[in-house]
Amino acid sequence: MEEFLYRNPVFTLKAVQDHFGNIGPKAAYRRLRRALEAGRLVGVFRGVFAAVPPGVEPDSFAPDPFLILNALRPGVIFCGHSALDLHGVSNQVWNTVTAYSKRKAIHYEVQRVRYKTLKHPKWATEDFISTVDRLGTLLSVTNPELTLIEGFRYPGRVGGIEEHVKSVAGFHTLDPTRINQLLQRFSMHKLYAAVGWFLTRERGYRQITPEYLDLLRAHRPASPQYLEKQSIGGVLDSEWNVIIPREIARQESANIEI
Repeated sequence: MEEFLYRNPVFTLKAVQDHFGNIGPKAAYRRLRRALEAGRLVGVFRGVFAAVPPGVEPDSFAPDPFLILNALRPGVIFCGHSALDLHGVSNQVWNTVTAYSKRKAIHYEVQRVRYKTLKHPKWATEDFISTVDRLGTLLSVTNPELTLIEGFRYPGRVGGIEEHVKSVAGFHTLDPTRINQLLQRFSMHKLYAAVGWFLTRERGYRQITPEYLDLLRAHRPASPQYLEKQSIGGVLDSEWNVIIPREIARQESANIEI
């Protein structure tokens, strides 16, 4: 049992059943009872358990939320702000864990953390998925390029445009070829403009050339578009035809204020 707990810091009762030879749920729970009584295990919610690290009090132990969702839905692909967190670039702590899943959607809230799965989209193919080690468990997550573009497509999933821009600026490298492939898949002028604006704003990416920005600029929208629909007012960046929230706009790059 100890070896199982070491290899599975968060797991479901079904995982115990499978590990010990497809035993029944009652037999699986009997194998856990001693560890639960000894404080080596805590129940997260029905059917989900977490191993308590040595020296940690069970009552104060908070299991990793990413491992919890991964146990609930094996094979999920973390996205949105969860991707920013797992890549180590998020600007703020976020209490919602979000992932793509091919199984039935779930939406739980436990200990002030929300767990949510979304329908696996057609553009999230294997070539745009990264692997991240989380406490010894390998998790699948949207890669930096897909995380960048999806944040502009779905700002509500990343805490808004301001949080997204501050976070993705932490990516050390971005592959222009992959960005272009994804933009073609989404086929949205606003996304070409949003990404182009961001890459112009953050000038530290050596792979991004003026010629590449020209290619993106050719797909900008014909009329001004808000980066974030719910925002009130802003600054128009006429180069990209996008309206930037005042909090993150650079006045020197704005030609018209509305």
